[in-house]
Amino acid sequence: MISSLEPNKAILIYDDQCLLCHYSLQFVLQRDGKDQFRFTNRHSSIAQKLVGSKMTESVVLVSRYKIYIKSRAAIKTFALLGGKWKLFSLILQLFPTFLADWVYNIIAKYRYQWFGKMTKCELLNPSWTKKIIS
Repeated sequence: MISSLEPNKAILIYDDQCLLCHYSLQFVLQRDGKDQFRFTNRHSSIAQKLVGSKMTESVVLVSRYKIYIKSRAAIKTFALLGGKWKLFSLILQLFPTFLADWVYNIIAKYRYQWFGKMTKCELLNPSWTKKIIS
């Protein structure tokens, strides 16, 4: 199944119960003008096949056969969005990974308490469903 995935598309693996993740997913979908992202939840068989034992509680981005996790996944996502978001990613890259991941880990640890939890991930725009892979 992995060989049938589009190699020029980045795959963002997200937590489908996390409200913050849901808002982040919407953020990327709204700004993906180049149609370069595909999305799957972390419990999907595709996610397991792509990252296997590297699957974590964090967001994961697979781009050009490279796996990015935690803050590096977020930074690479901004870079791929291009424009002002690429500039933003360059600024974020100035922070050492250990520091950026420390902040990421705090947010990840309390994400359900601070932002809430959902039972079903719904997309606002029906045309986005073609970007979800399972």
